[in-house]
Amino acid sequence: VNGTPMNEWIDFHTSLDGKSPGDVVSITVRTAQGDTRTREVTLAKVTYPEYDSDGNLTGATITRGFVGLGPSYVWETQPLTAVPGAMWNMTTHAVGAIVNFPQKIFTLAQSMLTGQDRDPNGPVSVVGVSRLSGEIAASDQPLRDKASQILGMAASLNLFLFLFNLLPLLPLDGGHAAGATFEGLRRMWAKLRGKSDPGPIDIARMLPLTYVMTFILLISGAIVIFADIVDPISLLDL
Repeated sequence: VNGTPMNEWIDFHTSLDGKSPGDVVSITVRTAQGDTRTREVTLAKVTYPEYDSDGNLTGATITRGFVGLGPSYVWETQPLTAVPGAMWNMTTHAVGAIVNFPQKIFTLAQSMLTGQDRDPNGPVSVVGVSRLSGEIAASDQPLRDKASQILGMAASLNLFLFLFNLLPLLPLDGGHAAGATFEGLRRMWAKLRGKSDPGPIDIARMLPLTYVMTFILLISGAIVIFADIVDPISLLDL
């Protein structure tokens, strides 16, 4: 655009910032055959709704220049060596979601009580995932696109639940694993010191904390399920 290479689609979008309808820009494209073609394009006029920093509609509109081009997507087969990187990317996102989970639940509950718009990047329950899967299945996308999105969503959900279940808190499996690990380390330490086997630890002493965590998990689940019923997230929100 005007002699500046565009590496990402967002680069093309921002290259029109400051331009007005009626302005002429020079656009050079490279065809699939490797040829280049340059065209002088007069920007058309288009009106967009305005959003604030939180992604909410302000009621105002923005007028800017418009070319009429849009991005397209191409399926490319990836080598097996790309799998570890993809899994690492999914895992880091899942860990980040777990770290932010308490704050996201609080924000979701607050939005439900105050009637504010729901954060489309917030937590969803099985109810919400089912609704989103239904929207994808009913969309006009090709079958491969539908299958990819549904499988990807299911994989992300299962990875999140797997990592969440590893948290060292009862009644999660991670809490039982933490107790067994502590018991094994205690026996090992006693053996190294020539002491007798101290025996198993009494996990029942952690029952008060287990009750608290169970209550928190039930309340969190109820909040998300309620939100998915009364204010569900749609594909249009993502």
